[in-house]
Amino acid sequence: MRLISRHLTTGLIYARVWKLLLVAPGTIISLFWQLINLYGTLPGVLLTLCSFQLLAGVLAVIIWSGSLFTLSFQVAFLAGAGILVLMFIAWLLANIHLNRRARFELVNLHYSTRTALILLGLLLCHRIPEVRVSPRTTFWDVHLKPTLAGNLHRIGKSRIVDGLASDYSRLWELLGTDVVVFGCSPGSFKGLLQKAGLSATQFTMIETVIPSSHARVFGLNQPFYFYIITFPESRG
Repeated sequence: MRLISRHLTTGLIYARVWKLLLVAPGTIISLFWQLINLYGTLPGVLLTLCSFQLLAGVLAVIIWSGSLFTLSFQVAFLAGAGILVLMFIAWLLANIHLNRRARFELVNLHYSTRTALILLGLLLCHRIPEVRVSPRTTFWDVHLKPTLAGNLHRIGKSRIVDGLASDYSRLWELLGTDVVVFGCSPGSFKGLLQKAGLSATQFTMIETVIPSSHARVFGLNQPFYFYIITFPESRG
């Protein structure tokens, strides 16, 4: 009985529950970008819309049954869609808050999940990425700033290296070591990351199944790589 009472008092709701607002949008949007790279813009958009509709349908069933079927299913579906919109806004605000605080030079970060990391590993590389995590680990999907996508060659390698070093340091200062950053892009950043001060143990890069020809959208013709960046326990 004592254990039950603890579950109903101190263990009733933990602070981490608020992160659930960010989970669904973070997972789906992370998949969205790579579905576009793999299948094209139209299929990527349609698959993403189907995912949101499916989730709205699940929420609608929960709301509908929770009302003891007094609500019409249409109203329940609209309520489910409204909840998804609120979750998306919460996710968007979390991203804006972090990126404004960080003032990154080259990248933007989007809140994501371990589920997205695993699904992208399976989708793009046919393997499950292996990363060490703790109960406090957060996952972030990294993207080049829109003005730099496909235009990195114009700013020079030295500036890219300086920007990567600055962004990595800034992220370390803001979020600490319980962070996993992942993303996908055409061309290998391995040499640039090493010149920016990252050791080979701090990142993993895997060539994906995305055809090199799909990089023409970015004005390139290079293989796509999926990369995972972690943070050391202490700064060297």
